[in-house]
Amino acid sequence: MLNDCDYADSIIKEKIAKATEGRTLHMRLKEAEGDGPLGKNLKVEGKKAHGLKVNQSVLNLICSTGMPPTIVNTKEWQDLISMLDNSICVYSSSSFTDIYILVEAA
Repeated sequence: MLNDCDYADSIIKEKIAKATEGRTLHMRLKEAEGDGPLGKNLKVEGKKAHGLKVNQSVLNLICSTGMPPTIVNTKEWQDLISMLDNSICVYSSSSFTDIYILVEAA
């Protein structure tokens, strides 16, 4: 997506890529699994890692199927996630569309 922007030169694109790199779900998950500072407190961080894995899976589902991100705001979706694991907090559709889909694409 960033490469499609004709108004940003390569230096600006590189700065944007570096600035957003740590915000991707993929990078946060990698840190939570022990490749970074999040991996230190295993029990608390294990729950964070599990939540990040769920949100990464939701992101993958949205992007690969074309499913509208607003599905995560519905009561039915929230009931499903709660039934599977009531400690999980799936991000809102605006978080996916305004942050995570964009930074993953960049």
